[in-house]
Amino acid sequence: MKSFAAGVVTGAAAAGAAVGLAWYLTSRSRRNSGHSRADWSLFYGYRSDAQPSKTTSPKDTTEEDEKWLRRVPQEYRRIPSEVYGALVRTAVVTCVDVVLKRPDGCCLLVYRGMEPCQAFWWFPGGRMFKGETFFDTAVRKIKEEAGIDCKAEKVLGVWNAFYPTSSWDKEGEEGRFGTQTVNAVVVCEVSQEEGESVKIDATSEEFLWVKISDILRLGEELYDRYLVESLKLL
Repeated sequence: MKSFAAGVVTGAAAAGAAVGLAWYLTSRSRRNSGHSRADWSLFYGYRSDAQPSKTTSPKDTTEEDEKWLRRVPQEYRRIPSEVYGALVRTAVVTCVDVVLKRPDGCCLLVYRGMEPCQAFWWFPGGRMFKGETFFDTAVRKIKEEAGIDCKAEKVLGVWNAFYPTSSWDKEGEEGRFGTQTVNAVVVCEVSQEEGESVKIDATSEEFLWVKISDILRLGEELYDRYLVESLKLL
């Protein structure tokens, strides 16, 4: 009788462990497939016969849903300049800035060639396209602005930044117009060899690889608060 009871207990424990393992594997699979992600993305699904709403929660999102939501057609990439100028002046723009790290503990800084923050040392980055994750934008911007490939690692944080100027302020107009951006800061990694191949684009005038520890040590005496506070989150 004791052996039978022990067998029942053992069997129940095994079943419980199996259920726990299944839950863990399913949970991990969902994290890896986009339901709870390091890039902070949430994808909501679509159900044509749903009542009263056609939207499903992220846990019911299919791979096809995510694929559709992540499409980036050409019209999303190149907004006409007059339209984008009006957007910058009247709406909040979502951007991604990148802490690009080398194995030697350095990160890439660029000397901005245009407003906002012209003549500031800054992280490379820029506007998101509709359909991109934070990671997608980070990898794309590093390719565009530095000419190298990188791997996105994690989102450090999100800042709501207000600037008194923008590159879309019209010459001759009096007063300040500026822009407001919501900036996700993403950590990306690059190999030492790849990091030696940086070729900046026209948005920057020059670049430097700087020890992250030096930026944190010198702080706002030398570097902008945005850089310092972001790197403190590493």
